[in-house]
Amino acid sequence: MTHLLLLAALLGPTAATAADSTPETRAEISAAGFGTSIALSGEYAFVGEPRGPSGVVHVYRRGTAGWRSASKLTAANGTANDGFGASVAADGPTLLVGRIGAPNG
Repeated sequence: MTHLLLLAALLGPTAATAADSTPETRAEISAAGFGTSIALSGEYAFVGEPRGPSGVVHVYRRGTAGWRSASKLTAANGTANDGFGASVAADGPTLLVGRIGAPNG
C-alpha cells in the first residue's frame, strides 16, 4: 500500500488514475509490475517495472510543476523477461538496479 500512495504522490493529477483508466490499462500496468520497486534521491524518483518483454526503470524528476517523466532506463544487455527493475536503490548520484533474470558471473 505504501508503494501505491507514493506512486500517487509522484504522478499527481496529470497521470491516469485507477478510477479513470480502463480495466485493460490497469491489467497491463499490473502485469508489467509497475511500482514493484521505488527509490527516491533528491529531486528524482525511480520506479521499477520488471515484468514484460524486458524490464524498465522509469525516472521521474520533481520540478516546479510537480513530478514529470524524465527518462526510462533499460539494461544494455537486457533480454526478454530479465526482471530488470525488480529492485532499485538510490543514494545521491548513484542508482543500483536489481535484475532477477541476470546470469551468474
